[in-house]
Amino acid sequence: MRQLALSVLLFVLWAPSAFAGLCKAGNIESRHNREAENLELENFATAVSPLDGTSDYIGSRTYNAHVLACNRKRDTMGNEIEKGISVDHVFEANLAPRLIKGHYNYFGNIVTQQRYMYRLERTNGNWIVTIPAEFHFPELKLTKFLDITMPLAERLGIAATICATTVKSGGKTTRGLVPKSVSNGVWTDDTCRVGRGESFTANGQTKDIKDWYMDFWKELIQGYWSRPGFELRFQIINRDEVASEDLAAYKKEDVIWHVRLNMNANVAPRYKSNPLFLHPIYSGIDQSGVVHEFGHVLGLDDEYPSTECAPLGGTDYIMCGAFTLGGDNQKAVYPWIVTRRYVAGKAL
Repeated sequence: MRQLALSVLLFVLWAPSAFAGLCKAGNIESRHNREAENLELENFATAVSPLDGTSDYIGSRTYNAHVLACNRKRDTMGNEIEKGISVDHVFEANLAPRLIKGHYNYFGNIVTQQRYMYRLERTNGNWIVTIPAEFHFPELKLTKFLDITMPLAERLGIAATICATTVKSGGKTTRGLVPKSVSNGVWTDDTCRVGRGESFTANGQTKDIKDWYMDFWKELIQGYWSRPGFELRFQIINRDEVASEDLAAYKKEDVIWHVRLNMNANVAPRYKSNPLFLHPIYSGIDQSGVVHEFGHVLGLDDEYPSTECAPLGGTDYIMCGAFTLGGDNQKAVYPWIVTRRYVAGKAL
């Protein structure tokens, strides 16, 4: 019976269902085309990336309409949003904080639906999105170690030393280089294994590796998703960055992203845990993976398959299967989707 239940769960989680076509072009309505045009006037659409000076946040109007229709169709709040505001609705420049919660379905069934949650407000025309996050470091195996990306290793000054060679004990890598897997197709970059209790000094600062690790995530997420008109605040609960009264509200409403990490480089990342993957994100996940998976926390669905989204103009969209990491690849259609949900939010 247990094996049968597991088989059913695997089928539901992985098998494409009759609803897997929720993102078809046939779902694009005139409303979505008009919204795709209207979003181009937003500050977050005309901005210049603070990271690299690129400025193509608008992308493709046609593809933006496709993304809008796709996300609204899969979003449990989609109908409420479209009934609650008109196509040409203009939000006030100052809006009190609201908690935004909902689910989206890629396959169209309850079991595979993914939850999104964040705090949304607006000040002087600038949208502010806050995500409280709590990191849960690997607990199932290799609990004394932590795999980090090479960019973080370079920042800590250990890429050419500790991370240049592999140290093994009992057939397991205990320190240094963890070469990329050439067979699984999941990870494309080497990682580096260090002791989880180690401290490193960089730029005159000495911190525990876990603090360096969390800071690196925060920098990536805020750096790539923020721009004029759209500010992302990634608050780390482990570091006491959340005010006590806010934390109480977030816990009550379950508006916390639990970042559950593993030490298995052969597992594809999933931002949300499930019965089969309690810790679904490899600690050595590359930078583009971090930025992409965070999009799911904002309630943005994958635009798969890449063979379809790329020809439509979505190659440089961070949520496309063929995404690349770039300063302006977090296209304006994403903040547009995220902020329209204000109408369906709950007062904080």
